[in-house]
Amino acid sequence: MKAVREEYRDKRPTQADFDAMVRRRRRELRHITEQFAGGQLNPDQWADRFDSILLAGHSRAWHLGRKLAGDLRDFNDDDRLMGLAAKDGDAEYLRSFLEAIKAGDARYVDESGRLRPDAIMNRANLYLGKMRGTSAEAFVAASDDAEQFDWVLGANERHCEDCPRIARLSPFEKSTMFTYPGSGDTECLGNCLCYVRRRSDRLTAFKPEGSVATRSQIGNHVAPVSDAIDNNTPYPMSAAVNDAVAAIDSVHIDGSLPVVYVHGIINTPDLGGYIDTANLEIAINHFGSSPRGTMVHELGHLIDLYGFGTPKKFSSAKSRLLKPWRDEIKKSKSLRRINAIACGRTVEVDGESIIPGEDLIQHAKYLQTWEELWARSYFQFIAKRSGQAELSTELAKLLKEDYQKLFLAQFDDEDFEGIEKAIESLFVDLGWIRND
Repeated sequence: MKAVREEYRDKRPTQADFDAMVRRRRRELRHITEQFAGGQLNPDQWADRFDSILLAGHSRAWHLGRKLAGDLRDFNDDDRLMGLAAKDGDAEYLRSFLEAIKAGDARYVDESGRLRPDAIMNRANLYLGKMRGTSAEAFVAASDDAEQFDWVLGANERHCEDCPRIARLSPFEKSTMFTYPGSGDTECLGNCLCYVRRRSDRLTAFKPEGSVATRSQIGNHVAPVSDAIDNNTPYPMSAAVNDAVAAIDSVHIDGSLPVVYVHGIINTPDLGGYIDTANLEIAINHFGSSPRGTMVHELGHLIDLYGFGTPKKFSSAKSRLLKPWRDEIKKSKSLRRINAIACGRTVEVDGESIIPGEDLIQHAKYLQTWEELWARSYFQFIAKRSGQAELSTELAKLLKEDYQKLFLAQFDDEDFEGIEKAIESLFVDLGWIRND
């Protein structure tokens, strides 16, 4: 598995590639907006940098759209010119946006005169969303002149009046396609799930960024977890991340995971990694002792959030699907030890009585949450079922650490037997366990 990059030589880009590009632009926008709100940028400086982000995004969107259609040339000046044209199409609206901010418009500035960064981001994101329209236009432009195209309505959504009307005009030829899903010309301003499909081979242009239902060309419930990984860590961390994802792919497939951006961190020595669920990012410590295990653990959280029930909500605590797993966890010595520490009770470790202080109590309360219990048991399940040597070595080291002796955070063989069977049954019921 290779990390996703912005240059895609000799191959057509995927939905994941497009998603990753848009997320990069969104992170850049968030960064400059935070600087703006913090007084590090004045309004004109912020607007200039936003303009550069839009230019880069539309240029890359054109590049990706034409490559998807079959024009596999590298990124070039023509892509920049088309990106410039797309960006300049919104110049008037962007000027009025900036003037409203400067004028202290209550939508963007509060009563005390402080900027409302979330409100600014919400409007600015509308302009980022138009990159999908740019990619669709490039997809059509780079296709053969004889091609025909359908405007396909997004499933399971209430449509504006414009999109169904345009869809009924299908098929379109290159010369008659007068707008594109995501371009912002419809009543819904492009905030829909509609997309363009080429008739000859039924190839589709890119769908909305983060559209989990369309993430994989092979459909829901049959996609490898690696489809969801945008690995941007440097070597050798990138190899460890790839090892972790390969171990998961060898054990099971998944349902509907969104693409997650993976990057490294170096300034948190006591933290192996974390998942930012709001922005779909996973951070892995470059100097952590268990990078593969951390990656599997954090992907366990992603699966908990998106794999079992309502997206963006942890299912481990309440989902009926996971009740057999919870029942096994409740029987474990691990949870009994963690609960004891969380209640401040004295525990015995290697013949020594440990009276928990407030730090230990608070950490135990964190460990006893269902989402953490799921992520730890998921890591152990993947380590055991994949048989990957590096991941198994990391688990074996964790089981010998003083931290493990105190909290019993991972499960011993006796505890894990029932937990492993519960996870296996869950994945079999979902159709995720590989049979090949």
